[in-house]
Amino acid sequence: MGFCPSGVCAVTWNANGLLGKIDDLREFISRTKPDILLIQETWLAAADNSTVPNYTLYSTPSRTYRRCRGTAILIKNTIRHQHLPNPTLRYIEATMVIVNLPNTPLLISFQLIGPPKQTKVNFTLDFESIYAYNSAIYISGNLNAKHRNWNCMVNCKNGKLLVSFAGKTNAKIIAPDKLTHFHCKGASVLDLDLARNILRAVSAYSLNELSSDHLPVKFLIDTGTPVENPKKFFPNWRKYKSHLLRQTQMPPSRTEEIDAEVERLTAEIITAFRESGSWRELIKSEATDEINQQVRERNKCKKTWQKTRHSTDKNKLNRAQSYLRKLYRDHNEKKMTNLITGIEPGDDTLWKLVKTYMNERIKMPPTITDSQVAYEDIEKAEAIADSLALQFQNNDLSHPPRNSS
Repeated sequence: MGFCPSGVCAVTWNANGLLGKIDDLREFISRTKPDILLIQETWLAAADNSTVPNYTLYSTPSRTYRRCRGTAILIKNTIRHQHLPNPTLRYIEATMVIVNLPNTPLLISFQLIGPPKQTKVNFTLDFESIYAYNSAIYISGNLNAKHRNWNCMVNCKNGKLLVSFAGKTNAKIIAPDKLTHFHCKGASVLDLDLARNILRAVSAYSLNELSSDHLPVKFLIDTGTPVENPKKFFPNWRKYKSHLLRQTQMPPSRTEEIDAEVERLTAEIITAFRESGSWRELIKSEATDEINQQVRERNKCKKTWQKTRHSTDKNKLNRAQSYLRKLYRDHNEKKMTNLITGIEPGDDTLWKLVKTYMNERIKMPPTITDSQVAYEDIEKAEAIADSLALQFQNNDLSHPPRNSS
């Protein structure tokens, strides 16, 4: 069971580099099963590809074309959604996804201050351009904004600007009670959400998890209904066929009407389907007991260092994190070795494995036309057909008569 069985669980995290922490993130996801993850400072380039089972990754590299900054969204495959292309933003970098949730349509946007420091940064202009996409807006990330309204010690320029903008646009700033960013100069609350027209209760909690100078923050949006079913039913079609044949070959006890016979056959089909398969978890943890124990030890050392801020505790945290990386690396190598050595001649497992690494998984982005943004395949096909119809038209071969002079 995830964080929010009767709603949506969105976790925001400033990763400070994602590639070296992907194993730790996978273990965190398999244990907590959040619905959506909003990640800042991924440090991913356009060619980088990190995968998480049963999740779809949408990544936006930094505009500086260097391995710094960058945003991403991880969302469950079972949640209906559409990825939006980024608008022209000046001060922030964003990855945006429209999520179709029961009774709560959301535009989830994940942002980070993008360009270098300037004399006057007004990131609210970028928020106004994002507001044009949808009425229900949910913006989450690291704004580098401090204000006493969300338990910071001081007010900064970005914090005052954000509070003024939220008051003018009837938006709600949601932040956890505990600190989320720990630095040598002090700790503060930098990871927060900006919600507009979200008619649901939203609560925020900081988690002492993962390895970064920012703590992950979970935001629970109480929609009243589960966002998705964490299990999927896999039928056994051989048992299904035998069960159905066994039931249909039995002669009826008496002559029935056609409608009653149809109802009986439908009931037998449903019964055969239910009794011939089993329910399986979509996301299961593959971490060993040693890894789970080391994760708890790392989190304990991290919590101790956050309280004491002593160099000895910091060294213990670094050693615990280094040993955890070694355990992840050994576990992945052992898993791949067992997979390769278990391939038998005549089996198509080797072909499937090679095909997985050779295929390029490309998601076709939405098609933008003058009148709409097409997300579905049918809408894209119609948009392309309309464009081709305008381009390929018969030429007007009629010419006015020339004067004979």
